[in-house]
Amino acid sequence: MSILLSLVTQVAHIVLMLLAAPLLAGLVGVLSDRLAGREGPPIVQPWRDLSRLFRKHTVRAENASCVTRLAPKLSVVVAAVGVFLIPSFALGMVSAPLADLLSLAMLFALGRIVLVLAAMDAGTGEGGVAAAETSRLAIAAEPALLLAVFTLALLAGGGNLDQIIGARLEGLLLPGPASALAVAALALLGWTEAVRPGMDTAFSARDLALLQIAEQLRLLAWCDLIGALALPFGMAAAGIGSAAWGIGLLAWVGRLLLAALVLAGVRVFAPALRVPAVVVFALLLCGIAVVLGLVGGGTT
Repeated sequence: MSILLSLVTQVAHIVLMLLAAPLLAGLVGVLSDRLAGREGPPIVQPWRDLSRLFRKHTVRAENASCVTRLAPKLSVVVAAVGVFLIPSFALGMVSAPLADLLSLAMLFALGRIVLVLAAMDAGTGEGGVAAAETSRLAIAAEPALLLAVFTLALLAGGGNLDQIIGARLEGLLLPGPASALAVAALALLGWTEAVRPGMDTAFSARDLALLQIAEQLRLLAWCDLIGALALPFGMAAAGIGSAAWGIGLLAWVGRLLLAALVLAGVRVFAPALRVPAVVVFALLLCGIAVVLGLVGGGTT
């Protein structure tokens, strides 16, 4: 029965992620417009944009190789795998043994590599500039992400996401400066992923729609990951039952609403923040977190 409940939870989680990804992007846009005093598009606008793009005919550059053709599909697959592994309203899903923080970090990096190669493949100036900027940010972002993963794995005794969240729920990692700094660094890295310029200048129609879906899935993955690590309250084991799932679902919606409000607020009230400076600051926080974790012997 527990295996069946874990499977049901996994299927429900996948359906929720597919439905929530465009809505989260639309919610961030709506909140940004409201905070700025503007009357923007509705929350379902991302769905409308995707529907419009899928109806158009795809046009590719003549010198584009198979990389340009495969990149949008690979980007969606990589982003989907990542968001499907991160628990939302319940722990103990079928994919829980595979939900390792290091694996998630590698998936985030792979998604970035796919986009960089695709932007460079067509040989356009805009694509080259976007790829160069993304690669420059990755020089500091990737080490920061790995250091944050190392810190949380050290404190929890393993890198499995369910194990780390369980330790947070049991209070083993709170209060703790090392874990707090690591989660704060992840939040900063997630923000930089949400605001970095897109690399869709070489794509159109269905390819562009797939890239937008991948971006929406990555945004949801970062929000789920940071929310689960920072505020895991309400998450229940998969085998408990529907009542606990309902509480977990409400808690998950609350975390997403909070994440959307924070993203919109930073976008409106702190537009001058420089992404490279934020990435370097996140790397600094991760370095301090590693030192505190090692000094504390993995108990703080």
